[in-house]
Amino acid sequence: MKKRNRGRSRKFYKETQVVDIREAREERRRSRTETQSKKKKPANTENPKKKRKKKRLWRRTLIYMGIICIIFLLAGLSVYKIVDLKLEENRLEGQKQELIKEQKKLKEELKNVNDPEYIEQQARKQLKLIMPGETLYVLPDEKDPENEGMSTKDEKEDK
Repeated sequence: MKKRNRGRSRKFYKETQVVDIREAREERRRSRTETQSKKKKPANTENPKKKRKKKRLWRRTLIYMGIICIIFLLAGLSVYKIVDLKLEENRLEGQKQELIKEQKKLKEELKNVNDPEYIEQQARKQLKLIMPGETLYVLPDEKDPENEGMSTKDEKEDK
């Protein structure tokens, strides 16, 4: 600003003659248009400051997009883990229900353990024992693979 003022004051002191205001204004306008036309550059070249601003803006945009992508990635992983845990919870609930049913079945069986009829039934079924005077016939049985095809005469009669 000081340089500008100095230049104007020098110009004023050099031209101490009386000047018509209209002419001075016209001259100033002409000089301005000349300087503006000299400053105009071809359309292809841009101001280096504008280029830097565009580069900075582009970098900022990339950085923000990267940050947003990272946030979405972390949120997606969190949602995936939550869904995975819910599925595992449902699977474990199913297993729990099966185990509760099995527990009830075993409690019923425990009540019958001391019953003589139950003991006899288990001895015939699992150990293939027979009462004195009975004959054991071994026949293949397709329905019950646990018995391995063995059954007693009395069991056939019961059926």
